[in-house]
Amino acid sequence: MASINISRPFLGNRSAGPVDNDSLVQLLNDEKAALLIPATVFFSLLMVLGFVGNLFVCYYYTFQSKRSTNSFFIVVLAVYDLISCSISMPTEIADIEHYYTFENNVACKILRFVNYFAGIASGLTLVAIATDRFKRICRVTKPQMDMAAARRVSVIIVAIAILLSWPSFYIYGAIRVPIENEYDLELYGYDCTSTKDTKYRKYVMMFNGAHFLLFVAVSAALTILYSIIGRTIYLHQKRIYKYKHSDGKLKRSGTKSSSRLTSGQVKSVTSSLSVNDEKCTQSPVQSETAEKKSVSAQPTIPIEAFDKRNTHSTNIEIVEPKDHTRENLESDHKDVNAQSKQQTTQVDAETLRVTLVMILVTVVFITSFLPYLSLMVWRAAKGKHEPLFLSDAGLVALNIGLRSFFLNSSLNPWIYGIFNSKFRQFYFGWCCRKK
Repeated sequence: MASINISRPFLGNRSAGPVDNDSLVQLLNDEKAALLIPATVFFSLLMVLGFVGNLFVCYYYTFQSKRSTNSFFIVVLAVYDLISCSISMPTEIADIEHYYTFENNVACKILRFVNYFAGIASGLTLVAIATDRFKRICRVTKPQMDMAAARRVSVIIVAIAILLSWPSFYIYGAIRVPIENEYDLELYGYDCTSTKDTKYRKYVMMFNGAHFLLFVAVSAALTILYSIIGRTIYLHQKRIYKYKHSDGKLKRSGTKSSSRLTSGQVKSVTSSLSVNDEKCTQSPVQSETAEKKSVSAQPTIPIEAFDKRNTHSTNIEIVEPKDHTRENLESDHKDVNAQSKQQTTQVDAETLRVTLVMILVTVVFITSFLPYLSLMVWRAAKGKHEPLFLSDAGLVALNIGLRSFFLNSSLNPWIYGIFNSKFRQFYFGWCCRKK
């Protein structure tokens, strides 16, 4: 192999002397790796945070949390994020470190497939979660999603993700790329990227364009569903607020109607007593006959019986009994109303919290995938290897932007932790026990 004399300014701290092509490619690769150290450090931090956080999420929502469709989907999301943190991120860091020397074609194809699979599956799972939230909040009387249906939906999502990701095996690989150098030498290295062959460019554009359209459709569906959910929750909270303020007026009006009803009952008792007074002046036979008719025709009125020895006396003492039963029923009714109000408020607060968490997860998903997909379409349209036309700062920004979707995998578990007090207690309790 031919050797080239390289000057000290190009080699940096290395000694000058003859260098063959492979060594020169390695030197240029080390130079790019040093330039991309900010990206390496950034993704290493995301990898650690995401791996630890998603492990806790999987354990907590599987063994410590109440089983529900929402907790099931959260575990599924955490599994996809774990795949990204344990497989995709280490391989991507290796790709950055071996910018011109990534020659493992199989590893490159698996890396890109896993990236697309985890991203598509996460997006569709978020749509499933939003649909479940929509049915539970906006379509309460309709049939709800149970655990069996949630499992079937997850299997369908996996099948769709595989179907939409498999073309990456043909588009991506360890591609031979030209290396720009200041000595005008014809040097080539290997990078894990999409094919640069012009005859395949339209297929690469179709593949990336289809994924971008899928991203737009998923984002639109999530935005519409959560907008409807948010409006429903707002109107519900508004009705609760009006009910609380009108409850006092209803109680006061109910008290007045109760007092009027008591006066009517007293009048009824008085009229009945006048009839009984007339019966006392009759003969025993007439009195007995009238009494039978009165018992059969009228309901029994609870009044204190008068003295039989004074049957001809009209001075009857009226004692209206205390309505203990009505008072007890009113007291029980108030207790039930208070308990139901408290329970309704708690359910509403829990629903609001879960919905808010999933909205934030959705926002992080859209924000993290938008730069990645936009840059993928832009790079496919360029059709050239990026170092040939980008500055050093632009190359660093591009390598971070092309992997921006890792933010989704790393931040999700910490969003659950911020808004779930039980999860925070579990996490920090475990850390304290370890210390």
